Amino acid sequence: MYAYNDILKDRTLSDADFKRFDRMVSEVTQKDLVTIIFTSGTTGKPKGVMLNHRNILFNTETLPPVIAITEKDLWVSILPSWHIFERALELLALSSGSCIVYSNLKTFSNDLVTYHPTLVATVPRLWESLYTKVTAAILEKGPRAFAIFNLLVKTSVRFRHARRHLTGQLPQFSRSSLLVRSWHNLVALVEMLLLALPYWLAQKKLAPLRDKFGGQLRMAVSGGGTLPIYLESWLDAIGIRIVNAYGMTECAPAIAGRGYNSKIFGTLGRPVGVTELRVVDGEDKEVGPGVEGNIEVRGPQVFDGYDDNDEENRKSFTADGFFRTGDLGKLTISGELVLTGRSKEIIVLASGENIDPSRIEGAIGQLPFVKDAALVGQDRKGLGALIVPDWDKLKDFMTEHFGHTGETSEELHEDLAIRDRIKNEINRLLQAKNGFKPYEKLQKIDFLKHEFTVGEELTNTFKKRRHVIEKKYRALIDRLFK
Repeated sequence: MYAYNDILKDRTLSDADFKRFDRMVSEVTQKDLVTIIFTSGTTGKPKGVMLNHRNILFNTETLPPVIAITEKDLWVSILPSWHIFERALELLALSSGSCIVYSNLKTFSNDLVTYHPTLVATVPRLWESLYTKVTAAILEKGPRAFAIFNLLVKTSVRFRHARRHLTGQLPQFSRSSLLVRSWHNLVALVEMLLLALPYWLAQKKLAPLRDKFGGQLRMAVSGGGTLPIYLESWLDAIGIRIVNAYGMTECAPAIAGRGYNSKIFGTLGRPVGVTELRVVDGEDKEVGPGVEGNIEVRGPQVFDGYDDNDEENRKSFTADGFFRTGDLGKLTISGELVLTGRSKEIIVLASGENIDPSRIEGAIGQLPFVKDAALVGQDRKGLGALIVPDWDKLKDFMTEHFGHTGETSEELHEDLAIRDRIKNEINRLLQAKNGFKPYEKLQKIDFLKHEFTVGEELTNTFKKRRHVIEKKYRALIDRLFK
């Protein structure tokens, strides 16, 4: 390993230096190890992912046409530079000649306005944070302003949904008859015509909000976790083209992405490049479109194995070389991937129902006072949630909706009646019309006094470390279900 300053001690490079580096480059093969990245350990002990040159180069060879990147693009970067998602983006930017502006959580919003990026890539948690900030700012203007804003967003969502239905840009998991398709298209056309003028007005009124993203953003990429559908729809409604990408450290990271030319909303797009992807049942048999199963991938970006971990390597690969991602998903009839959960994070109730916590946590996060939430209930009769509230916003919510006034955060925390009312508000979101089953409603909730922190309950990309949460709050969870 050479330090750059050591190489340039006398600020000159000799012919011998060039020859030495040429020789070193010629000796490197695509199978040589580049890096070992330890996974963040959301479900257990971190594992060392060994990535070689072939794995890393897959991104720079495959992804440029997917996002149509050129030397004219400018990124605003906020992820840790050691994270595989960020490393891939940096190599993409370098290989394309585009510019990177390094930002941080404190300055991110201002940097969007200052530098006018054309591309932004970050994790769902940051998009959730921006959503929360925007809605909170509008709430401060009063209930009337908030109601008008919500109406504008809902109008935009409905118009765009109808337009996508007419143009075949919504996911389809089975084929319907010509008569059914024609009827649905007619309904969508009528809705589009009725909403055309309100939609035009909504887009004009929402334009100042788009300017807060810099005014030149042509694509925003969300990766490193599942983007809740409500958030994807909200960003799309205000005019931000949000692209969901799917990847993981073990795949360096690219697996699938909706990309610049992919139009099927609400999906992760198709596998990128020569990637092979299949969805299988519990017996490793491939299932058809619309059927949920385990996602397996094979391709040049897939790592060779974990460092010094033969047992995990045996479990992680199939006999024909596919990597078991541990994620659950289903395919559309045209081959786009929809992520439905994480098999290792699935909560199994005492009655046997399997529940993906991230969907419910995403719904809970729509409430303006919720900073974070963790679903619990493994082997219990029902579900519970540990909620990290913004106490001031919770107090405002209780005052506005239920007439509660003058309670301290400590009193709010201990008030069982408030918990019941908040639980009922959450369960209003977890209805069948929003895609939830009856057993996915909450039976218990509790408020946490302290926020989740990176390095403890959260990874560096803000994913929940569920094994840590279960262990740290074990006594509280036990009391919750007594």
